Amino acid sequence: MKIMTVDDDPIALGILETVLRQAQYQDLTPVLSAEAALEEVAAAQTPFECFLLDIRMPGMDGIELCAKLRAMAGYEDVPIIMTTAVTDKTRLNQALQAGATDYVNKPLDGIELGTRLRAAGQLSALLAGAPRLAPGATERPAGLGDPSGLRLPDAISLDPAPGIHDLEKLRSALLALPSGLYSTVVLGCSVLHVETAFEALPAARFRAFLNDIGRTLAEEFATETFHIAYAGNGTFATVLHKARQQKPHMVKQRLGRAIADLEPPAELSEEFPGIELAFGEGSSKGPMTGHGAAVALSEAIQAAGENAQTQAQRHRLSDLRKTLRPGKGRARTAFSQVLPRRLAPNLFRPSREENA
Repeated sequence: MKIMTVDDDPIALGILETVLRQAQYQDLTPVLSAEAALEEVAAAQTPFECFLLDIRMPGMDGIELCAKLRAMAGYEDVPIIMTTAVTDKTRLNQALQAGATDYVNKPLDGIELGTRLRAAGQLSALLAGAPRLAPGATERPAGLGDPSGLRLPDAISLDPAPGIHDLEKLRSALLALPSGLYSTVVLGCSVLHVETAFEALPAARFRAFLNDIGRTLAEEFATETFHIAYAGNGTFATVLHKARQQKPHMVKQRLGRAIADLEPPAELSEEFPGIELAFGEGSSKGPMTGHGAAVALSEAIQAAGENAQTQAQRHRLSDLRKTLRPGKGRARTAFSQVLPRRLAPNLFRPSREENA
C-alpha cells in the first residue's frame, strides 16, 4: 500500500514512519506540510492508496487538505485517516464531514493503527463502486438520464425528519463513535421493481415516493435509536443502535409490516400493485464497533440490492409463466423447463408438478 503521511512535526512524522514500518507498511512518503502534500500528489506517477493527516498544522490544516484530496479525481474513496491529539469532537466531526475515513489518537499504537488501516481499506473498497454525488449536490448534471438530472443510482438526500440522514453523514457518525462495542442491527432494504416507479413517475414524484418510504420506516422506530439513509437504486440503509432486545429478523419483520401499510402513488396502481422490500445484512453480527458498523452498512446496501434483483427476476418468471400458460404434457414440460432456464438459468428450479 502506497501511503503518504503529513505532519508539520518532524519528530511525530518519524514516529509515525517507524510505527508503520513495524506494521509491515514500507511504501511511505513523509511530508511536512499540506501544501507539499498536494504537490507530491500532483507529481505522483502512481496514485497514493492511503493518507494519514495531522489535523493541526500551520497554514492549510489537515481538514482543509482532506477536503482538497477528496475533490481530486481518483481520490474519492481512498482511505484518509486523521492522526491527532485533538479531543475536540467538533474538530473530529469536521474532519469526517470533509471526507476523512477514520482517525487515530496520538500517541500512536501500532496495532490499533494497523487495524484502522485495514478497516479503512476494506470500507473504501466496498464504497468504490457505489455512485457518488459531488459534495453538497443532490442531483447529477442534466443530460445523464432523466431530464431533471436525477438518476436511479443517485444517493439523494431525503427530506429532514427524525431518524433520517444523508448516507455519508450516517457513515461518518458511525466512524466517529467512541471506542467500544455496541448492540447494533445494520440492514439494507431495497424496494422491489423500483425501476418501474422511476420510469413511470416524474422526478419530483419519485423523490416524494422515496421520502414517504423513508419517513414510514423511520416512524416505525420513532421511540428508538434508529437511523435511515437513502443509498440509491431504491435501497435504504438502516441502523438500529442500542438494539439489545432486537435481532435482525425482528427488525426485518417490523420494517416489512410498516411498509405494507403504505400505498404506492396512484400513477403506479397497475404496474406497481404494492411496495415490497428485499433485505440484506452486513457480515458483522452481534455487538460491533462503530467502524465495524460502517463496514457492515456498505455490505448491507450491496446485499439488499443483489437480493432485490434476484427476487425481481423470480417475479418476472412467475408472471411470464402465468401469462403464457402452455398446454399439458410434453409441451408444458418443454416450456416450463427450457424457456425459464434460458431467461434465468441460475434462478429456475422445476417444481414437482412439472417433473411429474
